[in-house]
Amino acid sequence: MGKKGEKKPESFLAEAVPANGKPLKIGVISDTHNTLNETALRELGGVDMILHAGDVTDRVILDELCQIAPVRAVRGNCDFYEPAYKPYKLAESLEIELGGYRVFMVHQLSEADPNRLAPELQRRWKSWQPQITIFGHTHRPEKIEKGETLYFNPGSPSLPRRSEASIGILHLWPEGIVAEHIVVS
Repeated sequence: MGKKGEKKPESFLAEAVPANGKPLKIGVISDTHNTLNETALRELGGVDMILHAGDVTDRVILDELCQIAPVRAVRGNCDFYEPAYKPYKLAESLEIELGGYRVFMVHQLSEADPNRLAPELQRRWKSWQPQITIFGHTHRPEKIEKGETLYFNPGSPSLPRRSEASIGILHLWPEGIVAEHIVVS
């Protein structure tokens, strides 16, 4: 929590609201490690919400993203110094409903397998029964459909590994999900 009287920017707390007749457009980003390039910021323009899957490493990144759209973020393995994120609070996972879809976000998800999560996170994932699971950590874009769930890793716009720098965009229509990776190098 922040100091008394200190509050989170409203855009961090606001809910995403789609424009009439259009899909809810969600920007997905991870593993920024204190760096955001102009191409990534430009590509996120016009989204209804931004989800950051961890390894932010500096609240300035969240401040920048909040200038574009409401932001939700989770803590990554490099986000260990909590006072650096005030007034934001980065939880280990996020369960949120967007556009009628249940979304679960966590930083590390080995092999896109929720059975490999820590027991408490596994319990949360199973009880939430998400249709979309967002994760990061590998710095590589992934899009995997297993059963009724889309597993989506946007990659990293800053430090890609064996791939190009990337972010993700989810278009959430009532009829289905369109998930894309966008190269931002």
